[in-house]
Amino acid sequence: MRNKVSKFWPGFALYSVTSSVRLIRFGLVTLLLSSLILCPAVKVFAADFADPAFQLRWQQVDKPVTDGLAQRSWVWGSMFSSGKKEVYKSAPGNQRLVQYFDKGRMEITNPGASRESQFYITNGLLVTELISGQIQTGDTEFAPNSAGSSQKVVAGDPENNAVALTYANFAPVASLNRDNRSPNEVGQLAIKTLSKDSRPGSNAGIGNYGIKYSYYDEQLGHNIPAGFWNFMNQQGPLFSNGSLSNGLVLDWQVTLGLPLTEAYWSRAVIGGQEKDVLVQMFERRTLTYTPSNAEAFQVEMGNVGQHYYTWRYSDLGKVALTDDLNDWSKVYRHTANLKFDTTNLEYFEGDTSRAYRSQTTNEEIVWKQAGMKSVAVEVYFWPNAPVVPLALFTSADEKSFEEVIPQISGGVGNWFHFTYTLTNLSDVNYLKIRWNNTEGQFWNPQIGRVVIFV
Repeated sequence: MRNKVSKFWPGFALYSVTSSVRLIRFGLVTLLLSSLILCPAVKVFAADFADPAFQLRWQQVDKPVTDGLAQRSWVWGSMFSSGKKEVYKSAPGNQRLVQYFDKGRMEITNPGASRESQFYITNGLLVTELISGQIQTGDTEFAPNSAGSSQKVVAGDPENNAVALTYANFAPVASLNRDNRSPNEVGQLAIKTLSKDSRPGSNAGIGNYGIKYSYYDEQLGHNIPAGFWNFMNQQGPLFSNGSLSNGLVLDWQVTLGLPLTEAYWSRAVIGGQEKDVLVQMFERRTLTYTPSNAEAFQVEMGNVGQHYYTWRYSDLGKVALTDDLNDWSKVYRHTANLKFDTTNLEYFEGDTSRAYRSQTTNEEIVWKQAGMKSVAVEVYFWPNAPVVPLALFTSADEKSFEEVIPQISGGVGNWFHFTYTLTNLSDVNYLKIRWNNTEGQFWNPQIGRVVIFV
């Protein structure tokens, strides 16, 4: 997920939406960059965090990014879940508090430990579990996930991305049992490839990117390319004790873990376009290098937290309909004053088409799908205006709709990106979304995607 700086916002008030759909005003934040450009700040506040320690850990590295004071990609990104207790047999009461973010999971396994310790919060071995198909339920206990190794794509668009590698593709080459070691190749060009059938290879032509190996991990036996190594050891602004300082952004072994694989070149669809991407799997995170990205965002952490959560908690159901809102073909009906915005992709995380109104009226879209179990809606809000949440309604017969309150997560990005989620639906065959705000800009907010599960 990329955070791009707007070139046309003169200043703005910050707002936040909670799970109870409350509106909170934080105030005005300004920032000074080399070109005096203003950037939106994140809409995450204390009530959203499952524990104050989670908030402090998140703020340390990601607050400077959301405030526009650091030009780097996210370490944690948006919240992807509220706090929840998960089974962990080595924790008091056999469970521990966790919370998921786009890029990973925060955990408190021993709440009686010193909160000042770097290890009071741990960072789950999510990539190891996604590749192996085994969920860790204690320090030495594991349980198989019925889904097996994750078939989620590691990099690029989550849909219509058949060329991209999945976590399962890395299983044959990963050092899950301290095997699959590679020789030390520091100084050589990184030209290794991995096919969709998990066959390692090489491509001399890809050496034109000039990426060489900079570090060799002796523990599991893998080479780390220069771009990743520089990212892992970068210095930059950090937020702590109410002020900014400059320091090492990552303790890479704590945040990423050891490299599980070599770095492999592959292809992936990113923002609707097929591109070269270099991917390396670590125990806790994934790193991607996309040469065509802007320099500050060429190296990014994958959305491991998102991928793991949906892999582990598959109770959303089976995807029956994915509407990227490129046209009206998947919509049952809609009101007249709605159009599609296909501009400014860089401000919408590569989303190529979003539905918006042509005037400030209460417009509606209705989808029809028998036996809806869950719904996920991707929404973007312009940060120069108060957030007026969209209204969601469900119906069995389209004759009578009932308003339902979604769980709302997210709230970062150039346009604030939220996910509205409905779960445990029963006797629902129709979904209606309505724009509530009748003041302000007609093109705000915009709906990027609707996914319906059965």
